[in-house]
Amino acid sequence: MGQEIKTIEEEQPLMVTIRCITYNHQPYIRQCLEGFVMQKTNFRFEAIVHDDASTDGTVAIIREYAEKYPNIIKPIYETENQYSKHDGSLDRIMNEHTHGKYVAICEGDDYWIDPLKLQKQVDYLEANPEYGLVHGAAKVFYQSLNAFRYKTFGGDFSSADDLIVSNRVVTLTACYRRDLYLNYLRDIDVNQGWKMQDYPLWIYLSLHSKTYFFSDVMAVYRYLDNSASHSVNVDRRIDFLLSVYSVKKYFINKYNKTYLLRKCQIDSLNNIEISYILSGEKVDVDLLRKNGMFVNLSLKSYLLYLISNNSYLRKLYLWKIRYRNTINL
Repeated sequence: MGQEIKTIEEEQPLMVTIRCITYNHQPYIRQCLEGFVMQKTNFRFEAIVHDDASTDGTVAIIREYAEKYPNIIKPIYETENQYSKHDGSLDRIMNEHTHGKYVAICEGDDYWIDPLKLQKQVDYLEANPEYGLVHGAAKVFYQSLNAFRYKTFGGDFSSADDLIVSNRVVTLTACYRRDLYLNYLRDIDVNQGWKMQDYPLWIYLSLHSKTYFFSDVMAVYRYLDNSASHSVNVDRRIDFLLSVYSVKKYFINKYNKTYLLRKCQIDSLNNIEISYILSGEKVDVDLLRKNGMFVNLSLKSYLLYLISNNSYLRKLYLWKIRYRNTINL
């Protein structure tokens, strides 16, 4: 009887492949895997859990779940770290094992809290073929504080232009069509040295299909101080933000959206300046100029705009920035 049930399950079409990359996530990976196996669906799905040669106890936990849930957890164990090669090998490996009609993402230090996440998203995509990407809201857990901060993050956007200016897609809440992802790999030169692989994909999908935002809180994003996007090292943090700006410029140039350049520069400068202020480091004007952000040496109004709590003063400083060339964008 058990073999018969297993055969029936395997004969069902594979609807979703979850892509999970993990490295030294022993304290977190169990919570992540629980988020996968608790999903309640009327379709077959799988989780490709790629361990990138962890040196802690991550592999042992993955093996435990793979043995207990063999129809869901499909592990890949590396003996050599692929990410550190920076040659695209990690993406190629994951792409070779991604076979579902739809794709979802959740890295090993994050986790899902909605057992109907996949069902809701697949139902919507199945009923609306013109939509290529759906995503939801997430809570933020600050690991160093052992506490949640802010209500949720992630949000709706009205067009691809809005997304190019400011990313609002929380990766671990996303679900998208694999056929559009394959188009993305053919159409976009991903060998740009970008520090992130998700943001350019969201922009591409929003340019070539409709998107839908679920206001449901579906997941928890774990904020770690030593991650690529939230490093305590200001140089690494600025490097990441400049890479985000590089993504924006790529799509602005490729899709002839030069009218967005000014807004993108302001958004990027905002994030970069905040990082400098919080770190106490001096603004590296030469670095910003080198990356296409033509900032003149008089940053006073811009800095005051960022740190002012007075709404009137903020408007005044912003007006100076935009119309008086306090910053030459």
